[in-house]
Amino acid sequence: MATRLYTVTSPKGSRLIEASTRAAALGFVAREEIKVEVATTKEVADLVAKGTKVEVAGDTNQPE
Repeated sequence: MATRLYTVTSPKGSRLIEASTRAAALGFVAREEIKVEVATTKEVADLVAKGTKVEVAGDTNQPE
């Protein structure tokens, strides 16, 4: 599959990523910069108590 260069920009700066798709370039950077784990009950309680809202992935009715 052909590749191209993508500029991926995050708070850490801009990076040039060679990938076959935008999603692949984004995923490559995200895996290095973002940690995702299942939330524990205590984490949920602490975050909700601080005012963190639960967001639904794919919900187009949420404000940006």
